[in-house]
Amino acid sequence: ICISESIGANHFIVEITDTNNTRVTTNTQRIDVVPPIYYGAAAAGTTLTATYIKENLMNMLLRSGSDCSFTYTTSNQCMSFAIPESHGLVSEIIDQNGYLITNSFEDKVVTINYHVIEHGTNEQKVQQVRYHVWISKTPVNVTSFKISVKF
Repeated sequence: ICISESIGANHFIVEITDTNNTRVTTNTQRIDVVPPIYYGAAAAGTTLTATYIKENLMNMLLRSGSDCSFTYTTSNQCMSFAIPESHGLVSEIIDQNGYLITNSFEDKVVTINYHVIEHGTNEQKVQQVRYHVWISKTPVNVTSFKISVKF
């Protein structure tokens, strides 16, 4: 996100470039900034710390609210994902064949710190976001395997 110019009190022209290099410039749209959902594969026995999640779970979704899906290709690795607590608690994890696999995952809470610039003061602050981090209990070998997560 790049604020390219101010056009009045609390009104700006904003440029956003997404992961597909699509650029949007606007001064009329509402923009909600949400913490990302992370997902990816991890070696068995990996402790999913805040640093590990940000540096190694390279797939991200930017969305707020409802259910989501992840697709994995792993070689003797565990499927893992981290969802901001603000999305709500995970109620079900379902595989692409329709099987309920929630009990095949372990859940823990991790806090991830983000550095943000406060509007108006340009002061850098730390915003803490609590995540529910899920990792499959056993490593799997899968190709383009989709799971759905329900909140």
